Amino acid sequence: MLAAAHALRASLHAAVTASATAATTSTASAAAAGVVAVGAGRPVLGLWRGAAKAAAPAAKTAAKPAGGAKAGGAGGKPAAAAAGATGKAAAAAQVRKPVVNMALRTGLIGCKVGMTHTWTEWGDRIPLTAIQIVDNEVIGVRTKEKHGYTALQIGAINETRASKVNKAMAGFFASASVQPKKEISEFKVSPDAVLPAGTKLGCTHFVAGQYVDVVGRTIGKGFAGPMKRHNMKGGRASHGATLQHRKIGSIGAGGDPARVWPGKRMAGHMGNVNTRHPRLLVYKVDPRWGLLYVKGNVPGHEDTLIRIVDSNNMRTAEIKLPVPTAAADAATDVQIAPKEKFNPLTLVRS
Repeated sequence: MLAAAHALRASLHAAVTASATAATTSTASAAAAGVVAVGAGRPVLGLWRGAAKAAAPAAKTAAKPAGGAKAGGAGGKPAAAAAGATGKAAAAAQVRKPVVNMALRTGLIGCKVGMTHTWTEWGDRIPLTAIQIVDNEVIGVRTKEKHGYTALQIGAINETRASKVNKAMAGFFASASVQPKKEISEFKVSPDAVLPAGTKLGCTHFVAGQYVDVVGRTIGKGFAGPMKRHNMKGGRASHGATLQHRKIGSIGAGGDPARVWPGKRMAGHMGNVNTRHPRLLVYKVDPRWGLLYVKGNVPGHEDTLIRIVDSNNMRTAEIKLPVPTAAADAATDVQIAPKEKFNPLTLVRS
């Protein structure tokens, strides 16, 4: 029995040695036959690894072009790189939208009138906020040569009596040849969107169908608990809770770290902070009353003064905006956003 095992082992070693010799002398025949080349004494189960190692140098030599030239040569890697760059450029051109509105226009100061709604022909309800543009005028110009940046100072809502402003502000308004204003705000603009002092601005500065950002101060809620301020769950409403229904619960361990971590959400003052509502659709522009109707809500209560500026995505929008502003003799017809903006069967619904 032992002699038979030794004989079998010797025959296996002989077969392995013969296959390794054949793989070294003829790579093609070794690959066609699927024989693996290993050294003498290597286990049979590892033959495929040895064959790969033995066939690699021969395959590399056979694949190398004559004269020692690298694979790819003049038309190899450079051509592949050029083809890849061309493909990436074509893909980027398909994704990137052309820039239509290069100018950075001034914003306006509006007064929140209230909320209403309308309906589309598909039966969808659209919430709208009415914003009135009142007495907007350019009262100051900031230039890069004199001030280091380019901006326009806009005033809104005329003061009923000149005695309500001090002498310094009265002189400032007089230098711009405008009436004293209740609200003043500054908007950065590009050089091609600069307007002279005294220019009147109206709601036609914006176009129905475009998107705007609205900046304002939220409604103050006073001192609010954690459930109202941070939408926390609170304690149980019935069993196992004694005067713990709307409390915050644990605010940290007593032993370690033995303190309250900074930023812990707790009860405190809520609201009355400046916030920005981005990308609101201008649904309707009504020059008869100086009204803008934007889709959605804006910060603040009624009669709150808010700032309205073009949204960043308007640079690549299909709507062409008037630069630097709408002409003084612009049409006074009511503008309404295209109905495709609200079509539930398209992907441009906002």
